[in-house]
Amino acid sequence: MKSRYVVLGAGRQGRAAAYYFGQFANAAEVLLIDNNEESLIEATRTLGDLTQKDIFNHVVCDITDHAQLYTLCKDRHAILSAVPYHFNLALTDVAIDAGTHFCDLGGNTEIVKKQLNTDQHARSRGVSICPDCGLAPGLGNLLAADGLLRVEKPETVHIRCGGLPLNPRPPLNYHLVFSIQGLLNEYSGKAVVLRDGAITEIDTFSEHETLELAPFGALEAAVTSGGTSTAPWSFKGTLKNYDYKTVRYPGHFEKFQVFKELGFLSEETQTFRNEEYVPRELFTKLLEPTLTEESEKDVVIMQVSCHGEDGQSINYSILDFFDEETGFSAMERTTAYPAAAVLQMQVEGEVSAGAVPIERSVPTARFLELVHTAGIPIETEEEEN
Repeated sequence: MKSRYVVLGAGRQGRAAAYYFGQFANAAEVLLIDNNEESLIEATRTLGDLTQKDIFNHVVCDITDHAQLYTLCKDRHAILSAVPYHFNLALTDVAIDAGTHFCDLGGNTEIVKKQLNTDQHARSRGVSICPDCGLAPGLGNLLAADGLLRVEKPETVHIRCGGLPLNPRPPLNYHLVFSIQGLLNEYSGKAVVLRDGAITEIDTFSEHETLELAPFGALEAAVTSGGTSTAPWSFKGTLKNYDYKTVRYPGHFEKFQVFKELGFLSEETQTFRNEEYVPRELFTKLLEPTLTEESEKDVVIMQVSCHGEDGQSINYSILDFFDEETGFSAMERTTAYPAAAVLQMQVEGEVSAGAVPIERSVPTARFLELVHTAGIPIETEEEEN
């Protein structure tokens, strides 16, 4: 059966997800929805040229107009949200009411928990809801879940992941490979991990470590928030330890720690000369232009290691680069393709109705087959005791 997909957001990841549906999922239609008509027209034209298929359509719509969105989605099979995470709870409700499968790129665990509370409603409508399906969380969680199936007595999972410019430039040696809001959300608050079997909160930017990775040499990793998503709760009682750290070029976290300590990431309203402002909003306006470089090529690094009590382990590694053929960045591919693969499985009935964390609901063997077909390079190495 050819399916009709909706993609919310015609930006970076939205376009890559739409491409996946057209190129790998044999879609009958891919409808892109955004409030920016110029972006929609460009995306639709580019996707048609890349795939040589006349299946891409678009509609200008404000996604907060839930009545119009419901009308657009109710006769289609599935929705992928590639818009900022704070919209996803309301979009989940629209999808369930429309009887349409839904997944998103996530980014905020508290919102994901609220989405999972729709489980009974989703079951009653016969649809599946899969939040947090991008790179990390998303692909990382599912690699961990696959490892747990292959290690006899699993004990510890470590995930290390980062999207980096191939040619780093000071002062931060970083450029935006996804939204600035998502980046600052990762750098704020607390990270949730499993430690010695207990759910534990850890400060962001803490527990620095050095990674040696060819051809990049020494890189650094530190705790950031959101990367574990629901996995600590899902694996509590099965694992003793589960953690996630973000990978950057050396010195990045030290410099960002200064911004954090000075209050630039705060979302509390302040007053200056009788004018109210939110520090993070001001910081975003100043920072985003300096980190935006459309022509910059990138690389995505992911390492997921699953260790067992008896010394058995399995290690997954990904090193994905900007794709010259399609023009999609490594971050676009490794974020959008996994989410699109999950949604394809939802449409094909391989994910049961309801709202359940992906590490407990998505069959990993089929998922890995789909992302491999889409060209995501996952290397696997097993070690015995």
